[in-house]
Amino acid sequence: MATAIPEYRCILTDAGVKLDAQARTTGTQVSLTHVAVGDGNGSVPQPSETATKLVHEVCRRPVERLYVDSVNPCQFWIEATIPADMGGWWIREVGIFATTSKGMVLFVVGNHAPYHKSLGASGPPPQHWRRPASPPSTRCASLCSSVRTP
Repeated sequence: MATAIPEYRCILTDAGVKLDAQARTTGTQVSLTHVAVGDGNGSVPQPSETATKLVHEVCRRPVERLYVDSVNPCQFWIEATIPADMGGWWIREVGIFATTSKGMVLFVVGNHAPYHKSLGASGPPPQHWRRPASPPSTRCASLCSSVRTP
């Protein structure tokens, strides 16, 4: 029986797989430094391993916290804050970027249930954004030990 693919999910990109393999080979860690959200140009995109950018990025913020889930060691959580003075768009996609010696690389890409990030006249409070990222089970132990925040 085939396992159903979740409607909303995050996956490693091809570049993420390469960075993870390089980190394990050299004994270093991948530095996950930024989270980006996008509006998908009006629709929820399907994540693709070949992605190098979001369909339509609307906001990029520094990673504030990254940690392995206390119940599921094959899942890590990443957190960032979208300030109150940013918004007026939909969140339908997400990207987690690694900083390398050659610049930023899209490490994880995912889709998101449509969510409107409002921008009121007085400004809504900052939004603290938290997202799980679960690699394929055959890669979980090595990936969770190869990533870090700056």
